[in-house]
Amino acid sequence: MSKNETPFQFTDYVIVAAITLGVLLLVPLIAVVGFALQFGFVLAAPIVLIASTIHAFGTRPEVIVTQVQGIDVPNDVRLYRRHSWARRAAANCVVAGIDDFAQRLVGPIESIDTPLVGKVVAEGDVLAVVRRGDRELPVRAPVAGVVSQINPALAKDPSVVNRAPYGQGWLVEVTPEKATVKQSLKQLFGGGRALRWMRAEVDRLAMLTAPPELAHTLADGGELSPDVHTHLDEPTWRRVVDEFFA
Repeated sequence: MSKNETPFQFTDYVIVAAITLGVLLLVPLIAVVGFALQFGFVLAAPIVLIASTIHAFGTRPEVIVTQVQGIDVPNDVRLYRRHSWARRAAANCVVAGIDDFAQRLVGPIESIDTPLVGKVVAEGDVLAVVRRGDRELPVRAPVAGVVSQINPALAKDPSVVNRAPYGQGWLVEVTPEKATVKQSLKQLFGGGRALRWMRAEVDRLAMLTAPPELAHTLADGGELSPDVHTHLDEPTWRRVVDEFFA
């Protein structure tokens, strides 16, 4: 050994051994962490997927409301030819009510006769009767089935039907007896067909209510008045009821 060479001390052996041991321990530790991350991903991925699916199905899609000469027609309801509507509810049932056209005809509703829970109705049967003064409109059942629930808000405030005919002003819940909800709703007007039908109904009303009534029932821009009732004499009112609700 030359004078310039430094002898390999014992402490050097210790350092080398410590580094080697550290490397040997670090490699399996990294492997364990990697395995844990993979295992966590395998567990988390299905949970995230299930949660996303539940959220997607549990989130109600945005309701688009189209106006036809001032009459609201939401895209989440289907309309019946006698101006009632139906919307799919939970399980195998639908909620039903009168449409915006009907509530605009009668104006502020003062009372509503509703059926008893358990009553069996056929499509087109009188499901309820809305009244204002001595005039009334029959509400026809849009689907056949058994009345399973009555809107409790109607007894306290019948005018809720005027404010929200497709929402808080729903009338009854019906459970179809034989057909499925999908089959029951299929026969009703929906989408573009509902809009075209409603436009034709307003035109038909304009032809039926000859001047001077027409001048009062259609506002500027051709929008249907929110209270047609007050502008129709008794014979004209009877013709409207027979034509659109009988």
